[in-house]
Amino acid sequence: MSRPIVSSTSEWAEHPELAGFYSRHRSRSEDLYPSERRFLPWLARQAATVLDVGSAAGGFLNMWRQYNPAVTYTGVDLSASLIDAARRRHPDATFLHGDCPAGLLLPDRAATVVQALGWLHWEPRYGAALRELWRLTDRYLFFDVRLTDGSDQVLTGRQRMVLLNAWDGRTTTPYLIVPWPQMASLLIACHPDTLLGYGYWGPPADTVT
Repeated sequence: MSRPIVSSTSEWAEHPELAGFYSRHRSRSEDLYPSERRFLPWLARQAATVLDVGSAAGGFLNMWRQYNPAVTYTGVDLSASLIDAARRRHPDATFLHGDCPAGLLLPDRAATVVQALGWLHWEPRYGAALRELWRLTDRYLFFDVRLTDGSDQVLTGRQRMVLLNAWDGRTTTPYLIVPWPQMASLLIACHPDTLLGYGYWGPPADTVT
C-alpha cells in the first residue's frame, strides 16, 4: 500500500488539529520537554527580546514571561489559523504569518533569542531554515532537531497528524532525521562562538512511518 500524503504543506499546516492542540497545550512550564527545560529559563534571563519562529498559538509567550516578565515576544508561524488563534489569545503580543525557509520580512539580528522548537524535523528545507534563523538572531538560536549517528543519509518518513483525535486516514507531515555530521556542517557554516546541546536517544513516535 502506498504511504498516505497530503497535497501540500499549506494543507497540513492549516489542519484544525494543530490549532485545537496548541490552543490547549504547550503553554505552561510543566509542558516543557527536558531539553527545553535545560535551556529556556537560563535564556530568558539573558533575553530582552524573543522571536519564536513556529510559535503556533503563542503558548510559549507564557513560559518566557514566567522566567522574565519584561521580555518582548514576537511569534511567527506558517499557519494562518494558528496565527489567528495566537492573536486572539495574546492580544498584547505581535504575531506574524511567514514561511521561514523562504525568508521572513524581518531585519538581521531581530531578537536576542530566536526560538525554533517542534518543527524543523517536519521541514525538508531545514538547511535554508537554519540559515534564516541564524540571520535573525542577535545572540542565541534555540532549536531542536532529530539526529542520527547510524546513517550518512537523511532518513525521511511521514508522521500522521494525531494530536487530539484519531487520525483522519489521510493527513501526514514530513518527518526527517538528519545525520549528525551533516547537521554539524550546517552549524559550523554559521560560525557560532559556542554550541550547547542536550539530547536523548530514542525511537521516533509511533505515529511515524
